[in-house]
Amino acid sequence: MLPTRRSSKRVGGKEQPGEQPAQRVVHRTDLLNTGFKSAALGDAQVTAQNLVRVELEYIRAQGYFEPPTSPYRIPPGDDPGAYAVPPPGVTLLPGFEMTLEIKQYCDATTCYPIAEIQQVTAIVSREGRPLASVADLKTSR
Repeated sequence: MLPTRRSSKRVGGKEQPGEQPAQRVVHRTDLLNTGFKSAALGDAQVTAQNLVRVELEYIRAQGYFEPPTSPYRIPPGDDPGAYAVPPPGVTLLPGFEMTLEIKQYCDATTCYPIAEIQQVTAIVSREGRPLASVADLKTSR
């Protein structure tokens, strides 16, 4: 049976006054929970990064799509004539969302016609919070 009150606690191998054994257990449990949450967030970010890379690889292999407006946002689902979100053969895990934004590319001095070059950004979110986004340029050939 654990004592209800302890007159000391260990810090760096030395006894310090004032901690109850139950408090030590709670601190250790909090550390474990934080570690598990960090691992889960890390896994979600890796998944999101892989999804945006797969989407941009798919877009590179597709013909040029000239959007009707700039910026043009493609939500998940079927947008005939546009790039598929997510790409064919890719199923998003529950809680993950993907959108694609296509806009006119501008450098420091010039904005190029969207018919020639466009900036494509793939964005992956989980439960409404963005986890990863990658932008790339696509030119008409």
